Amino acid sequence: MSASPPPWPPLRALLQERLGPSGAQPALACLRSDGRPAAVLFVHGACCTASVWTGLMQSLRSLGLPSAALNLRGHGDSDGQADLQRWGMADYEEDVLRAIDALGEPEPLLVGHSMGGLVAQRVASRARLRGLVLLASSPVQGMRVDGWRMALRHPASFLAAARARSFLRLYRDPRVCRSLLLGPAASPALLQQLRAQLVEESWRAGQEMNTARPDPQAVRCPVTVVGGSADAMVSPASVRRTARAYGVSPQWLPDCGHMLPLEAPRTQLALLIARCWSEGQQGERRLA
Repeated sequence: MSASPPPWPPLRALLQERLGPSGAQPALACLRSDGRPAAVLFVHGACCTASVWTGLMQSLRSLGLPSAALNLRGHGDSDGQADLQRWGMADYEEDVLRAIDALGEPEPLLVGHSMGGLVAQRVASRARLRGLVLLASSPVQGMRVDGWRMALRHPASFLAAARARSFLRLYRDPRVCRSLLLGPAASPALLQQLRAQLVEESWRAGQEMNTARPDPQAVRCPVTVVGGSADAMVSPASVRRTARAYGVSPQWLPDCGHMLPLEAPRTQLALLIARCWSEGQQGERRLA
């Protein structure tokens, strides 16, 4: 088994930028690897922020590929925390579309993790993209089956979370947090740092992960589906089903759990993303 990557770099190593409010839409914060148009746009998952991408962003910068990571509304330094429980999938989609318009690259490679993968799939049916990379993404059929499987494994934590309407409550017990989010090779230091970085999620958005389905037939860009072989949240069966929906074979990261942006060897994952960008540049598009 490979060891966990070192802790993610400090935010001061990246540029921080704000996208001003637009009408009733809140101001959004994002991280940028440098001042160039962002060839790659990262979308974080539930209970996370843009900070999960900092290591990958620096690895991509060393490969000559500029990137940006968005904080969805109510997360990180973006506005909207006070209204977090109002936000749903449609709101997060609008955030990503705003970021695409603002960050200078007309057709970025969109990379989504977990809930961010669902958001990215739905955006991909509405926007022109260089490509779409799904990392341990919420599956095309929704999270209901995987959710029940996890609840049966950790009934007390899931019952407490449901009573509090708090996804963050799921991860209060470090053993449950490790079980759900990390693979067997993850270090205690990574678990500690992850738990310190987790934030609350919109209960509404979390419930919509069961019902807000993507439309794979409407996605025209190349799609890459990546799963962790030890993911206890999005099962291998769900990863394979998502890959089939897009007509591709899944790619696997051995011994990795759900938190692929943090667990996967950074150079390996950066090279995979760079390859997706290069292949997308060739102008290939999926056919309906």
